[in-house]
Amino acid sequence: MKTVNCLSCDAEIELKGKIEIGQLVTCEACEAEFEIIGLKPLQIDWLFIDFDDDEEDMYDDDDEVYEDDDEGNW
Repeated sequence: MKTVNCLSCDAEIELKGKIEIGQLVTCEACEAEFEIIGLKPLQIDWLFIDFDDDEEDMYDDDDEVYEDDDEGNW
């Protein structure tokens, strides 16, 4: 069984079964989520979620959005 150390709490994470690039891994000790980025050597990195694609979905229709005018006023 392969293991890798958690980037958050340094606990040992056991990886079972087939291991692939892009596979998601969760530390049982601190519940941090990672992605496998390398196989030889085995490497993980923080799970990156790109919220920029869904920027319009961040606000409900009822939420008010304030923007400053050209003079810096709200």
